Amino acid sequence: MRYEVITSCNSNLWAEYAQRSIPGWQYQPRIYWESDADWQDPRWDQLRAQAEPAETPRLHHQYRRFTWKVQAQIHAIRNSSADYVIWLDADVVQTQEITPDQLQTLMPSADHVATFLSRQPWMYAETGWIAYNLAHPDTRPFINALEEIYLSRRIFDLEQWHDAFVWDHVRQATTTPMRNILPRPRTGDPFGQSDLGSHFAHHKGPRKANIKDNTPVLPKDPTA
Repeated sequence: MRYEVITSCNSNLWAEYAQRSIPGWQYQPRIYWESDADWQDPRWDQLRAQAEPAETPRLHHQYRRFTWKVQAQIHAIRNSSADYVIWLDADVVQTQEITPDQLQTLMPSADHVATFLSRQPWMYAETGWIAYNLAHPDTRPFINALEEIYLSRRIFDLEQWHDAFVWDHVRQATTTPMRNILPRPRTGDPFGQSDLGSHFAHHKGPRKANIKDNTPVLPKDPTA
């Protein structure tokens, strides 16, 4: 099986924490740099440049900084030659080596578009991890629908505008078949409550300060 791990970053985030988290990943990712013109799309640039509606300090009504993440996933799925595209947030730290067999247990089955971390009924999904099955016939229709809700500006009709809420809204609206790998969702640490917790830790929000300088570089991709 071929896995392509992706994330997005900019120079400020790299300096703040990603230079300590990403080098410790076993499967070295394709980093979608925000400054890299090779994958840019003027339609997304126009969305980020618009003045209205105004963002607020609340996460609920922020969208610009999260659009890079969504755009990167769409670009990777449309262009990857892998069997699976795995999105990881740049503030995820790999804590232990993962074998190919262990990694495969975290992938979607042939019947599923993706694996993800659902937090229903408490809240929207945790999107620090999403593994997409590129062989499923509904994968590209799903990301097409995800792109459309942004570029049509219909995201502003939703209660919240950030990527996790929008992604989960599209998942449910399209009834896309996906596999939840967080069977007993609680608030707090979704990675730690799932099988991801044996190998990864998601340092969300203020927890980014816990990403240490001495993050170990783990053995590289064993299938490369």
